[in-house]
Amino acid sequence: MAGLLSSNALSSRVITLVAGKEQKELQVHSDILSQSETLAASFNGPFKETTESLVKLVEWEVDTVTSLVQWFYTRDYGTPLPAPIRDPNTKVEEAASACSVEAKQPQGLSAIPKGRAAPNSATEAPPEALRIDVPIPAPGGYMLSHQMSNLEALMQFGHQVSRPDANGEKIDFKYTYTTTLMCHAKVYALADYLLLSDLKKLAYKGIDLCIRIIEHVGLDEHTIKDVATLARYAYAHTNDHKPGDSENEKPLRKRISTFIAANLRAFRGPDALELEHAGGELVQDIFDKVRQLWDADKTELAKIASKRQMEEDLTAIRNDAPSNKRARKSGAK
Repeated sequence: MAGLLSSNALSSRVITLVAGKEQKELQVHSDILSQSETLAASFNGPFKETTESLVKLVEWEVDTVTSLVQWFYTRDYGTPLPAPIRDPNTKVEEAASACSVEAKQPQGLSAIPKGRAAPNSATEAPPEALRIDVPIPAPGGYMLSHQMSNLEALMQFGHQVSRPDANGEKIDFKYTYTTTLMCHAKVYALADYLLLSDLKKLAYKGIDLCIRIIEHVGLDEHTIKDVATLARYAYAHTNDHKPGDSENEKPLRKRISTFIAANLRAFRGPDALELEHAGGELVQDIFDKVRQLWDADKTELAKIASKRQMEEDLTAIRNDAPSNKRARKSGAK
């Protein structure tokens, strides 16, 4: 990355990305944008965009394209962390369409959306919410960030979620992970569309880390909703493999379907039932994972049974050995 930014890339012509239904404009240097062969072809080929220095990504949300631009320059992108739930008895606000990105706004770039801080608990303040702050460079220069990385902040959040209080007792705060998961999922889908494997891997790591935190704190009605929302989006916006074809299955779908299959007994409630009734590729993959888990259990049981049988056979062989027979005859006398 350093070589890319220290070259003539920052003096190359500026391409305007038009993002979302709002048609927000984001400026990116052409040499930086050329990291995506798909995008490079759109402004270097025989297209209208070539003369206008304009690339339209209106089918992708502004925040998702903003994350793409951040990654082009910094190899990271901004995401909100899981939000604490004010009151377990109140309905959690649907956050599937939200992907708030908070970023420093350099002079000359006005299309950076601002995120909102996560709400605090009404009764007891949760661990202080961390937010990622990744700057987007203006065409005139590059801003270095000394903030912790996207994944580092999420890891730190994971350590804080179940931290002990002053008496050493566990403080169990409830969080909704939908916004965080959806931000990473949308970046993953855009990276897949633009054939940006490194960005796709980074987005996957964010999703995987979120799921591991959920595995640690345990499933409840809120985290089931979070995973169900992720699953619906991932299966609607990626076309990774033929359902049931585990050998060619790509990471995101595999991670989601394996997690649901492994926690199928806990996956209850309206969101889980909605996934089940929807059928389709997700349900086929879940059934495939359940079968794999069942086969693995049967294999393990077979190993245990085989070990027991071997021990019994060895005991019988020892008992039938000549020395043992003589010892038994001697004892009988």
